[in-house]
Amino acid sequence: MNAVTNHCVTACPGMVPPGARCWRSSNVRRNVIALLGIIVIGGSLSGGLMAQTAPAARLGVVDQDRILNESDEGKRLRTDLEKMREGKATQLETIEGELKDLQTQLLNAQLSLSNEKRAEISRQLKRKRVEYERLNDDAAEEFQEAANRAQGRLVRMFRELIKQYGAEKGYTAIFEANTLYFAADTIDITNDLLTRFNAYTKNVGGP
Repeated sequence: MNAVTNHCVTACPGMVPPGARCWRSSNVRRNVIALLGIIVIGGSLSGGLMAQTAPAARLGVVDQDRILNESDEGKRLRTDLEKMREGKATQLETIEGELKDLQTQLLNAQLSLSNEKRAEISRQLKRKRVEYERLNDDAAEEFQEAANRAQGRLVRMFRELIKQYGAEKGYTAIFEANTLYFAADTIDITNDLLTRFNAYTKNVGGP
């Protein structure tokens, strides 16, 4: 048995056949430790590079309902809708008065008017009720359509402003406040956006 074989038998007794070669366990340990060191250093370097290249996310939160309701444009549209509602209500009140008059006439006609006259008043009353119901339905439909258009216009302008604002300020994402369970006051940008929205809608104009 040569020197190499003697060394192997000594280092790995009972596991190395005659004529085989092996290395000291200490050499193996040194190689493994060196390899682990390279892996750790490589991981640290890559992690450091990622930390340098990935910017911190900037988040914002905005209360859309508050802006739409408290903005100058939101108040103006709400005033227009209220005027429209009052106009429709006045028309309905006029017809309601005519209905009451016909009902009173029909009630008084039971003793003083002929059957033919009472029948005519009954027909007028029926036509007036149909007119009232149709006007009421039309008024409700027109008001709802106008409200939807106003709301849609406000939301479209608000979303356009959000895109501009987010890009200008370097935000990663801006969330709607009412869809979150919690958000710190420090990332609430509602006040700033309300001011911006007033200026934005004034410049955009339109019906």
